[in-house]
Amino acid sequence: MKNSVSLIGRLGKDVEVREVSETFKVASVNIATSYPEKQKDGTYTYPTIWETVKAFNHLATYLSKFKKGDNICVDGEKRIDSYKDKEGNDKTFQYIQATAIYNINPKSESVKEAPQNETVAGESDDMPF
Repeated sequence: MKNSVSLIGRLGKDVEVREVSETFKVASVNIATSYPEKQKDGTYTYPTIWETVKAFNHLATYLSKFKKGDNICVDGEKRIDSYKDKEGNDKTFQYIQATAIYNINPKSESVKEAPQNETVAGESDDMPF
């Protein structure tokens, strides 16, 4: 089975980038997506779902060029991490680890450093089976 996710949405805030070391960067951002949900009266609502996306190294650099409200498409894998909080309680959180990022802003809104429909893909670690 392949763990694969594709999201198209808007950035809910500017991208946060941390340099863990001289050679390792991490970018994190929340992306708003929605889906149509039919109501009993026949009308539709569009609930918002927020997904956290993380990107590493050159993908982090590319993602950092986008700003709040920009449209992007992210291909990646669903990940779950856990940690202990200050009180020693176990906490878990889910996020999408980006493997490719696509700029889908309309031409008039395109990020200057990220040309229309530019794609940046990460290194693939696909298994040969």
